[in-house]
Amino acid sequence: MSNNSAVLSPDAIKCDHYAGRPPGNGSLLVATSAAPDNFGALITAEAAAQLCDVSLRTWRRLEAEGMVPKPVRLAGRIKRYRRGELLAWMEAGCPAGEQWENIRQVEQRRRAR
Repeated sequence: MSNNSAVLSPDAIKCDHYAGRPPGNGSLLVATSAAPDNFGALITAEAAAQLCDVSLRTWRRLEAEGMVPKPVRLAGRIKRYRRGELLAWMEAGCPAGEQWENIRQVEQRRRAR
């Protein structure tokens, strides 16, 4: 976790889906000021975990469970996450991976009109 995880900012997002908890018992995910300013940046798993204010171990578990947005694959093996997508995902309430993909597809179709 980041060193400022105890400080909640206006960027705090309630995430009922975090850690498989039932709705209403969620955690707060905080976009920290240590996150990169470039909205479109591709970031590492470490930076993604920091952005969501969880440990890297927790991030990897959530990824393995399909609970976070899918990473971009570079050269087949290198994983990076779209910072802007992570911010939008948190703003949407951290929906599970499949639900998030559906939300993204609907949004892409809406923008294409």
